[in-house]
Order: sequence, then structure tokens, then C-alpha cells
Amino acid sequence: MVDFMELDGVALPFTPYDGCGRCLVAVRRLSRKSDATSSPERQGRQIIDITDRLEGHIIGWADDWEVSGAVNPLERPSLGPWLRDEMGPYAGIVGPDVSRIGRDVRDALNTGWMMKDTGRLLVTANHGIWDLADPSQENQFIAEAWGAQMELRNIQKRNSDAAVNARTSGKPHGPNSYGYRYVRLIPTGKVDHVEVDPQAAAIIRDVAQRILDDESGTITMATEAARLNRTGVLSPRDHRAMMYGREPAGGSWTPNKLKFILTSHAALGYLIHQGKPVLPWPA
Repeated sequence: MVDFMELDGVALPFTPYDGCGRCLVAVRRLSRKSDATSSPERQGRQIIDITDRLEGHIIGWADDWEVSGAVNPLERPSLGPWLRDEMGPYAGIVGPDVSRIGRDVRDALNTGWMMKDTGRLLVTANHGIWDLADPSQENQFIAEAWGAQMELRNIQKRNSDAAVNARTSGKPHGPNSYGYRYVRLIPTGKVDHVEVDPQAAAIIRDVAQRILDDESGTITMATEAARLNRTGVLSPRDHRAMMYGREPAGGSWTPNKLKFILTSHAALGYLIHQGKPVLPWPA
């Protein structure tokens, strides 16, 4: 019997593992996800279509959003536990194409051969079931993985060049740091300057002061994160979404997220590149 699970507000089919030999884990990945992104739904449709054609069924969805293709599949938050056999039995994985499995040739091949060596299926919507013991299919798989890697390298080069240009000119590159906001002279124009966000700045200053003033040792990152969630303070991502007219996704504060903000040089107003302070934000 097919059941449905809700992920990101979308009902997706799944059925329990039954040992039929075609119990598949659906693999979706996206480096950058926004409310306007159609890729999750498109990837989902492709996976469901190929699974139905193969008379298989999906027992779980390994969705890795905001995860670069450069990340080893074994280390991805959702797919990794399946590959490490921490999620129970399954007959194989199914994705839209090779690039969603891995954008590094080595990682893609390692994942593909892991499926083969463990007797599991490797399926993509644009191919069907891969037989890596067949030299022609192995070559095709390598070619698609190579193409995905070249595309990744081009993206990385463009991002690197954009970061260098932004760093040289002192202009922001990427989302604003919590406690600050971008100011555009026209709604759809370029960022003119960066200024303190009074609401977010007040929240993070209050947290910092509470921790600094505590002499009992009971006020910690964990208790403060819990307090912010309990009192309905929007998470950094949801606060940013509201600033730019989008609906909040219902994210929560975590101790690690709070620690990152409090200890980051970005909180002091520095432009950050590769985790290190480069320049103060231009006033």
C-alpha cells in the first residue's frame, strides 16, 4: 500500500521495505534552494516516473538541499546515512541523473561501484538501471560523471571570480550576515551599502549580554537557542526571508547556529571570504 510523506510542503509517495528487490531510496540534491526553485518538484517527478516504469517503489527520500555536488555522497546529511547502512535495508538508489548522485568523478564512481559491490541497484531517470559491469555502460556513466564534474568546476570558477571581484571592491557577495541588511536604492537594483539591522542586532546583542552576565553557568548556547525558539524569534534564514518578502520556512535556532553568529567576524561588520575577515563592510 502506497503512503505519502510530506517534505517541504509536498506529498511524496513511499512504501515500507518489503524485500521485493526494487525497494529504492530516492536521491535529490540541490546546491541552492529558494521558494522560486522548481528543481525539487522536477527531480521528484523524474524519480517517480522511472520508479513506476521499473515497477519499483520508494521507501525513503534522501533530500539534500543547500548541499554542493562537491560533497562526498557518504557525507551528505540525508544520503550519507543510507550509504553507510545506518537507515536499514534497501535495494538501491534512484536519482534524476548522475550529477544529483555526485558531481565529482571519483565520488560518483565510488557510489556506483558501492551499489554494484553490495548487489544493489543504481538507477537514474535519464538512463534506467545502470550495469557497471558492462564496459559500454561504465564508459557512459564515467562520461556523465565527467561532464557533471566539468560543470561543477566551471561554477566554482565563476563563483571564485565573483568573490574576488566583490572582495576587491568591498561589495557584498552572498546572503547578508545576521544582524545586518543590504540596502538597495531601487527594489531590484544592486546592493548600494550594508547597514545594521536593528531588530536582528538587538536580538543577538541581548543573547551575548545574557551569556556574558551569567555567573551561574546555566545560560548556554543551548538554553539561549531554546529560549529564542520558545519565544518565537525567527531563525536567521526565516528572518532573511521575511526581510525580502518571502514566507518563512519554519526553521529553528540551534546552539551551533547561535555560536557561529556570536563568534563570527561577520558580526563585527567584516566582509568574510572563506571564513576569514577581509574588509569592513562599506558604509
